[in-house]
Amino acid sequence: MSTTGQLQAIGGRGYSLRWSTLPHDRQDYDILVLDLLDRAGSVVASDRRPIKVRGSVITRAGEEAQRAAQIAWAEELTRHPLLPPVVNPPEREAIEESIQPKEERPNGEEVSPPVPGVGDVEAEAHDPV
Repeated sequence: MSTTGQLQAIGGRGYSLRWSTLPHDRQDYDILVLDLLDRAGSVVASDRRPIKVRGSVITRAGEEAQRAAQIAWAEELTRHPLLPPVVNPPEREAIEESIQPKEERPNGEEVSPPVPGVGDVEAEAHDPV
């Protein structure tokens, strides 16, 4: 696919690209940064690549090659959803079925949970947390 086609595909999926450069540790290089932005303008992914900016006749061609590689990266990334799919909440009936009914006595009174022993209460009172 051509670079123009890749850019159109990225835009058609609701994303945009933003390039910037940062200084590199080596003086002849910069870092070419490509940010992939969503419709709201938030950065959803970023790619950083070193580019030679001084001291070479082919620096322009190298930068163009890195930009083309970054566009291909962004186009491939936007083909698939970047965020995990939204999970629908479980049906109300399924929730109600999973809730265990409380134990009841035959006359309708609820059964209380077991009461801890006296030794358990004292151990808890003297045990620092």
